[in-house]
Amino acid sequence: MVVYFLYLGLCLLGIFVLFILLLLFWSVKAELKAYLSPKGIGVHFHITILHKKLFHFERHISNIEDLLDPFVTSQEPSFNLSHLEDFLSKQELSIPQIKKSPQYKLLEKTIHINKLNWNTILGFGDAAVTATYCGLAWTIKGIISHYAKQLLNYPPSLHISPDYTKNIFSSEVICIFSFKLGKAIVTAYKLSKYRKGRRISS
Repeated sequence: MVVYFLYLGLCLLGIFVLFILLLLFWSVKAELKAYLSPKGIGVHFHITILHKKLFHFERHISNIEDLLDPFVTSQEPSFNLSHLEDFLSKQELSIPQIKKSPQYKLLEKTIHINKLNWNTILGFGDAAVTATYCGLAWTIKGIISHYAKQLLNYPPSLHISPDYTKNIFSSEVICIFSFKLGKAIVTAYKLSKYRKGRRISS
């Protein structure tokens, strides 16, 4: 009888260890969604494994109509693209240095981007003004997308839907990425060591 229970206990332990090993090498999916509209600005983030949610985070800030009113009610595009181009061109110079860092290489090997979409709905109640602003939005998205593609090694999918009948604005970025749970734990441990090393050296 003792031998039977010992054998059963070893079998259960073996199954548990096997389950843990499978779990560590199983692919985990994460989805990050950020949105901006007159109703508010928010972030949704959740992690799933085997179609079960492991972690969920959501934050929403409402009452930002005053922030967007100048853009939605304005009849003349007044955005200065040169400032954005200057800022991103300076950031672009630092991309090779960022990609050479051990932290970036660790994250690049760990995280695989499956989807990166940026969707925008834009309307000003006037066809000509809406078309002008949509052209401006495409230019802005193109500039930012170029920078993001070099940094993430993944081309974002861009969409702009014009609405010629009313004043409307909403923008949403969705990023879905995956990683192996065991590899992510090792990467997190190595990144913490780099961080501790920086603190000690400083």
